[in-house]
Amino acid sequence: MISLTKITNFISPLNQPILQEGSRGKAVMELQKLLLPYRVFIHLNEQGACVFLGKEVIDGIFGAKTKQAVILYQNMKFLVGNGIVDTQTWRSLEQGAPVDK
Repeated sequence: MISLTKITNFISPLNQPILQEGSRGKAVMELQKLLLPYRVFIHLNEQGACVFLGKEVIDGIFGAKTKQAVILYQNMKFLVGNGIVDTQTWRSLEQGAPVDK
C-alpha cells in the first residue's frame, strides 16, 4: 500500500504532480484555475445559502476548500472522489483547458 506521504513527490504521465491536501505551489494554482469554471468552490453563508467562490480561491494552497472542490469535480466526472489529484483527474481537467493565466 502506498502512503499518502509517498505520493506527494510523484509526477503523473502528464508531467503534473500528484496533489493532495497540504500541497502548495504553482501546480496547485493551475489546479485551482482549472477547477474555477466548474463552480465547485462553494461556501455556505450565515443563512445557509450556497455561495460560489471566485478568483480569491486561487492562492496555491491545497487546503480544505480545494480538497472539497476536487471531490465535487471528481464526482461530477464519475472519477474516484478522494480529493487526490491523480493522472485521471489531471487528464479530465486538461480536456477543458486552456485557462487564462
